[in-house]
Amino acid sequence: SLSYSSGVTQQLSLATNGFLSSAYSCILCPIPILKWLFQMMSVHPDYYVSTQILDRLMDITLKNAFISDEQSKPWIPSLADVSAVLVNMGVGFRSLFPLQHLQPNFNECDILRQMQETVCKQQPRGDLTSASPAFSSLLQTNLINVIKFLDFCSTVIQGGYSDQEILLLLLLLFKISLEKQLKKIPLIDFQCLFIKLLISIKDWDAKM
Repeated sequence: SLSYSSGVTQQLSLATNGFLSSAYSCILCPIPILKWLFQMMSVHPDYYVSTQILDRLMDITLKNAFISDEQSKPWIPSLADVSAVLVNMGVGFRSLFPLQHLQPNFNECDILRQMQETVCKQQPRGDLTSASPAFSSLLQTNLINVIKFLDFCSTVIQGGYSDQEILLLLLLLFKISLEKQLKKIPLIDFQCLFIKLLISIKDWDAKM
């Protein structure tokens, strides 16, 4: 209740100083809190704060994986969560899924509705319908932290995505990794995530 009643600055301080890790060391952290941390990590302009949030997310997710069961599986970012984060960074929704025969079960309106429910809604979003360039203003550190967390989730939590979701996630990530603004930074985190997602596909024959 303390974290919910605090302002955004206080909430971030509680999160980065280890309060949430301690509070949810033996019980599952509520999904809204995890989603909020994921969203804040993706847009916070301070490198140190974004990286601290990543550390807290990994810590809480690892604890959740140990104490979860079949009835309460640990949260990982859904395809819609990842899409919302990228749109909030300035990515045009249509550019994320350019192939007509490979489309998610949500649309741009769903993503915009989800974005309006977050504290990040004041962040510049750019042209939401533009196909290129994907990023209007890219925070490279934030994007890499998002990729690192997805890679971490793929390692710690097996079977978190269906084969169809993996294909759509790969399509989205391939598109983002080709952006000109990423040419000057190493993409080792992207490559590690690509490999783990490809290995996770269960029915290759059906998907090919």
